[in-house]
Amino acid sequence: MMYAIELPEQQLELPPPPPLIVEQDADGPVAAAAPLRQQTTQADTKDEPDAAADTAAQKAEGPAAAGGQATVAGGDQPATGDAAGGDVKVAQMAEAVAEALLDAEEAPYNPSAIATKEQFDLIWQWLPPRYRVQEPHLIFSTTTDGCSLSRLYTLCEGFCPLIIVVRSAEQNVFGVYISRPLAIRRGRFRGTGEDFLFTLTPTPAKYGWSHQNRYYMLVEHTQLACGGGSCFGYGFSLDDELHHGVTVHCDTFLNEPLNGGLENFECVNLEVITVR
Repeated sequence: MMYAIELPEQQLELPPPPPLIVEQDADGPVAAAAPLRQQTTQADTKDEPDAAADTAAQKAEGPAAAGGQATVAGGDQPATGDAAGGDVKVAQMAEAVAEALLDAEEAPYNPSAIATKEQFDLIWQWLPPRYRVQEPHLIFSTTTDGCSLSRLYTLCEGFCPLIIVVRSAEQNVFGVYISRPLAIRRGRFRGTGEDFLFTLTPTPAKYGWSHQNRYYMLVEHTQLACGGGSCFGYGFSLDDELHHGVTVHCDTFLNEPLNGGLENFECVNLEVITVR
């Protein structure tokens, strides 16, 4: 005679999965550039890739710097639809590996002739964790490559992220972090919520995305601009000769004018650094 024996079910407790880190995997335009006096009332046009990257930026935000200020309040948002597919898993694994390696991370060498070693280390701490385990490379400098915005676009084509560092005639050092490649889109803003403006002198500060609009970056033949929503200009902008620039308070980053409070600046030297 055979007997059936029922065994109690065992409950396996699995560790909670790491948080989803969603990468932007398409480079469509984000918002149409309006005349400066109309930017504050123009509705944002939001596509899914940029929205996903903005969620990742919220999770990655931390304190700005000693003497600076953080302008982004982080928050977790669940990924839905295709965002929870293979690309998300790859990005999630990459971010988890980067976080694990940060404890053993050595300070990077300084490729900049504008920022000091201490200043560049500060910029490095502001980068998303997945980039801080890679190496910085100087890909453009006005000292060696000339003062031409079109030349800058050519030498930086296809590279991202990008760190643009400027020294002004007042000897102030400031710049912008750009998460997307520099592709000309006349009249169209693009980018992600990871983009930010920063100052190194006279006071170190990081100005992250404010969530008020999506005027991250405007790449045109005649200018490069970051941050909008102001009637008087952009958070950071340069002319086509990389000589004159403007920096005003903007809604995108809620920044102070980067050139020591001055809104206009003469660019003495400019560098573009990538990470790979």
